[in-house]
Amino acid sequence: MPLNTIGDLPVVGGVHGNNASVLQHSAEHGPRTPPFRVHTSGGPTRINLEWESLRASSAHIQQAGQSFTELRRKTIGVYEDFSGSGFAHLHWKVPGWHARLGRLVFSTAATELLLREGVDGIEHAHQSYREAEVSVHQWFHLGVRGIEGSIALEHLAHPEGDRSFTYDWFATALVSGGGRGADLLLRKYPTLEVLLSTVIAVENHAGLMPALMGRNEHVLTADATHTFRHQPDGTLAGYLESVGGSSEHGDIAVSVIPRPNMEPAYAVHLPGLKVDGLATGHGRSPLSLIDGLTNDSVHMTSAVTDALTEVGAPEGAEVFMTGFSLGGLHATNMAKSKEFHQQYALRAVTTVGSPATSGPTRTGVKVTHLEDARDPVPHITGDRHELSAERMVIEYSHQNPDSTVESIAGSAHTWEHNLEAIKLMEHQNSAWLEPAQQQHMDEFRAQLMFDAEIETHVFDSHWQAMDTPEHLLPWEAEGLDDLDYLNEALREGADQLRRLPQE
Repeated sequence: MPLNTIGDLPVVGGVHGNNASVLQHSAEHGPRTPPFRVHTSGGPTRINLEWESLRASSAHIQQAGQSFTELRRKTIGVYEDFSGSGFAHLHWKVPGWHARLGRLVFSTAATELLLREGVDGIEHAHQSYREAEVSVHQWFHLGVRGIEGSIALEHLAHPEGDRSFTYDWFATALVSGGGRGADLLLRKYPTLEVLLSTVIAVENHAGLMPALMGRNEHVLTADATHTFRHQPDGTLAGYLESVGGSSEHGDIAVSVIPRPNMEPAYAVHLPGLKVDGLATGHGRSPLSLIDGLTNDSVHMTSAVTDALTEVGAPEGAEVFMTGFSLGGLHATNMAKSKEFHQQYALRAVTTVGSPATSGPTRTGVKVTHLEDARDPVPHITGDRHELSAERMVIEYSHQNPDSTVESIAGSAHTWEHNLEAIKLMEHQNSAWLEPAQQQHMDEFRAQLMFDAEIETHVFDSHWQAMDTPEHLLPWEAEGLDDLDYLNEALREGADQLRRLPQE
């Protein structure tokens, strides 16, 4: 189909043109298409590295504060021992010594307080910066979608227009705009925000989601359903293309990567959600989505650990994770998991088109979120990733006129669409990424540069009811101790209600 890429007309109307002239130009030359481009945020930028340095120094300040606390306690202990020493405290020099001791206690307490305030100040400033950063990125994303509105209109109106582009644009603008609109509404009506937070707090402890997660378990099928080998080519796209087909055979793919003169590395790939009518028993059912969104992927973490054990990965082994959509959500949660880090050395996590969740990932893990600018799924939660020197988002704008809309998520959320975009980006790696950003991604890509073939084992999984449920329903409880979660729900709800504005 004809696509005008000359760019001689502005994207939106204004002093250089108007919507009528844009549509007329589209009718004569074909609808315009945005060129492929890549936008990055987070990662090893100067500001993020400075924040990391500042937070590292705050850890030393905190240790100094603890040292002063210990010094103050010992000083007070000396005073107490001296006071109980009988007549020795009647010596004429004792009052002056008491005064000096008191000044020492006071100075250590004051220094301790200042150090604590300094640490709290750094953390508060960092958190405020990250919140502002998220807000700016969300509004910027929505603004760019607004600028693309006239192009979407061209493709809708033109007989040979790309309807998938129009749908993707509309879905993403609707999701992003709805999220920003909800934020503005809750800020305008704080009472509504408090009531909503109360409902969420109660649901988190005593609602349907914790009941489902506390009464069902995610079980791995011990034997691999499929095993294959492939030759790595040093690119992320090459690896993703080789493991992408694993979704047809199971839910968890574990690749064993031989490394000369080193222990092997293990790469885990988690595919996306699989909707099979109302069935919830298979491994990638909506129960897995609930696990990822509300339960920190506790069940999936257990299944991945079992899969690593099945392929012989020892404790402390280096693990690299990739995930698409729901799989990326699980992988991100494992990058935050203390329990998983205690068992394995998670080195890098790469997600593709995954929903965003708030909160930091653990130090030492290189996290990369790849997503299309017109994919609504990364914005569906209303959150954005908390960026850092070790965590970045790569957003590409890619349009394929041959794409078709096969689901409510649109064409920009398909595995094939994102894989094609990643290939385009890596084909001109240096044109789109700074050297430091390339090094960030090379944390995983370096494992794909050895000559030996990579063997991948694909495991199936399923959900089943627990033999002994961790979450008891009220009529199943044998005593009040079994219903502690109700007390937690009421307490959390009451804490939220105390925030109601006073008339």
